[in-house]
Amino acid sequence: MDSEKLEQELRSFPKNQQLSNQAKEQFLIRINEESEIQPVQRKKRLFTKNFLSIVGVATVFLISFLLYSNFNQPSAPTNELTPREEAMEVAKAFKQMQFDVNYEQMMNERNTESYDNPQELYDQTYEQYKGVVTEEGFKELWMTNFIRYGEQLSEMTKANISMQDITFEPGVKDTDRELSFDYYVDVGFEGLEKDDTITIFGQMIMIKTEDGWKVDKDILQANDELRALFQNQR
Repeated sequence: MDSEKLEQELRSFPKNQQLSNQAKEQFLIRINEESEIQPVQRKKRLFTKNFLSIVGVATVFLISFLLYSNFNQPSAPTNELTPREEAMEVAKAFKQMQFDVNYEQMMNERNTESYDNPQELYDQTYEQYKGVVTEEGFKELWMTNFIRYGEQLSEMTKANISMQDITFEPGVKDTDRELSFDYYVDVGFEGLEKDDTITIFGQMIMIKTEDGWKVDKDILQANDELRALFQNQR
């Protein structure tokens, strides 16, 4: 009970009714106690109210800051490739394997027993290319000897060769499971009397397998630069 209620209680007694001294003392003690407690309670309520207000303002400020930061933060670039880009990356890796040849290393490998064993040589070469070429595609490239086209150029010129660049143009096939490309690969020759580069044109078909995109067909076409290179080396 607060002091005002106690005072009202005292005034509520009829005038002809006398309060005992003991009752008066008890009422006075209660009034004093309530007078001391009430300011403390008011301070507590005021502190709680102010504290909650500060917390509320801080929370709103923090949320606004985070939203602003996320809104203005530039989106991270994605590294996801389109199906055609994925296929081109595989085709590029295949051509690099085919046309990066060290002449001396190649000749040393030809002196091994496995080179004289056709089946063993086939298996070793397929193991090297199976990550980028289908099994059927490899068989066809082996039969036409296109799989060793780079080695033939290196052997004929007695030079180290390497793929300098490759460009792709869309072909006629363009589905989720099959793509085709026309390509131009620049092959550099190191160790000739004059270092030279030729451009070879080809057409390639890629198919989507369980292991990703792989080369299924590859046809190289001789051009004037290639014919001239062969004639000069005869």
